[in-house]
This record gives sequence, structure tokens and C-alpha cells, in this order.
Amino acid sequence: MKRIIAVLSAFFLLLSMTACVKTEDPQQPVDVPVYEKTIFAMDTVMTFKVYGEGTEPVLDECEALIRQVEDEISKTIDSSDIYKLNASNGQPTKVAPETAALLAAANEYSRRTGGAFDITVEPLVALWNVGGGRTVPPTQAEIDPLMGMVGFRRMSVDGDTVTLDGCRIDLGAIGKGYVSDKLYALLKSHENVKGALFSLGGNVGVIGTKQGDKPFVIGVRDPKGQPSDYLGYIELSDMFVVSSGDYERFFEYDGTIYHHIIDPATGAPSRSDIKEVSIVCDDGTYADALSTALFVMGTEKAMKYYEDNKDFEAVFVTQDSKVFVTDGLKDKFTFTGAEAGYTYE
Repeated sequence: MKRIIAVLSAFFLLLSMTACVKTEDPQQPVDVPVYEKTIFAMDTVMTFKVYGEGTEPVLDECEALIRQVEDEISKTIDSSDIYKLNASNGQPTKVAPETAALLAAANEYSRRTGGAFDITVEPLVALWNVGGGRTVPPTQAEIDPLMGMVGFRRMSVDGDTVTLDGCRIDLGAIGKGYVSDKLYALLKSHENVKGALFSLGGNVGVIGTKQGDKPFVIGVRDPKGQPSDYLGYIELSDMFVVSSGDYERFFEYDGTIYHHIIDPATGAPSRSDIKEVSIVCDDGTYADALSTALFVMGTEKAMKYYEDNKDFEAVFVTQDSKVFVTDGLKDKFTFTGAEAGYTYE
């Protein structure tokens, strides 16, 4: 869902949909093997890159993990916990402990963000169907009846039992972050993995460093340019970067852009002053939720949330081409967007 961060290396060269290839990296010593694999899962292209002798089999473990999680939390796979919950007609339903923990976390993120993040927007996501073929916005008469089904307090989690009170859920705004955390733990468990880099359609994770303890370099895309255009770079180790933008998935009607990020308060695509936000955090699930929530909030409320919490860092790009970077990230961020018309505040 989130595809607006690009990693600056051959990492994004998709050799094939299931390729697993040993490559050479000019930033690594020649005696450090590098392996890559690209797959399609959770409705997006995912790429993994690992550094270290004998690490090629780890790539297959990464894929197996992702397939397993997709089977557990996809809303369209009829054996998944989420599918069963959405079909439960409000009845208390027992789910896997990890699913229950994820849903409890989602509710907590909703509470902390004042409802700007809310997985119960599923009926609205389905109605708008942005990127799925819709070319005309729904009418207010179509939106209004669904608003009564939205609200994170309609979902309750009691141990391993979840109850949906007249609502349905969609983990599209948190699922890849959840998988990122699991991938990170898997890769860290292998001592021979000296470094790793993975992209789950824009949810990026980095582990360790490159040659000479150099951090990985992540490019922040110019949201008004081409996919290969950047407005800055972030140097990171052992961290996640997750972004949301208004141009990832959209349609245009009568001169207005309708993107896929739904504001739970209006039932329509968010109209905040943010065009793109990139979250940097050591918790992939939280970063995923925040990238949606802060986009919906807008710059003023998002910056207040940052000041009140200080448990993440962020790059904000506004509709009027201003770039804001939170305090803890300024020494790791290099701005390169001046020629493209951006101003670094």
C-alpha cells in the first residue's frame, strides 16, 4: 500500500518476480556475499537483500513467513482470522493470540491518535475502491450510511476473543508493518546475517550496517516527480521507514484527485495539507499506523503529536512543497529537493 520510499541501490531492480540471486555490492567487501529475492505478496512487490556467508536460505524463510502471515490476516482469504471476524455478525470470535495482540495494538494506536488511524474504515475503503477500478467518487448518500459502521471502539479485544459490533476491519494500514517486525526478528536471529535490507511495497527495514559500519542510505521520494526522483536521503541502521502519500493510488474526477487514504472522520480521502509523510521508528507496526494517522492529521496536529510523544521521527512534505524534519532526524537527513522547488523548513 505504501510505495513512496525507494532504497538507493540495485535493491529495486526486480530481476524477476521470484528471483533469488547472489549479487555484488560496491559498498561491501568483495568477500561478503549478497543475496536478493523478490516476490509478490500482500498485494505488492516485496524485495529482500541479505549480506553474509551462507545466508541465501534465509530468503526462503522470509518468503515463508510472509505467506504465513498473509494467510492469517488477509481479509480476502476465507481461512484467515480477519475474514472470519468480518463474517462473524457481531459474535465474539476466538482468534490466534498474535492476531488478538495485533488488533489490541491497532485499538491502542487509534486511541492515541484520536481516531486518525482506524482499521474499521473497511466499509469505506471498499466503497471508494481506489485503485480497484472506481473512476467516479461515491455520493454522500452512499457514504453516510457507512459512517455508522466506523469507529475503533466498535472493536473489543478480550484475551484471544474479538468482537466486532456492527463494523468490519481492514489491516491494510498496519499489516505490512506487522510483517516487517516479524521479518526483522527472523533476520536478527541468524548470526551469519551481517546486514539486511527489505522493502514490502514501501515499508522499508534495515538491519546492521554496510561496509565499515556505514549506515544504509534510504531515499525519500519526490511526491510530485517520477518514482526515481528524490528530495532527500536518510542514513539509518536497525530501523524501519514507512511512508504514506496522496499519489500512490488514486483516480482523478472533474479536476480533483481522490487518493486511497480515508479520513475516518469524513468517510472520504483525507484533505490534510500533507502530501507525503515518512516515519522512522524502531517499531514497524507503530510506524505503519503512524504514517496513515499523521497524514490524516495534517502538519500542525502531526507535529504536536510528535512533541507529545517523541517515540518516532518523521519527514513531512506539504502540498505547498515545504519539507519539515523532526529534531531527532535532522543529523541523518540530507535535503536535495531545492531544484525541484521544495523548501527545507
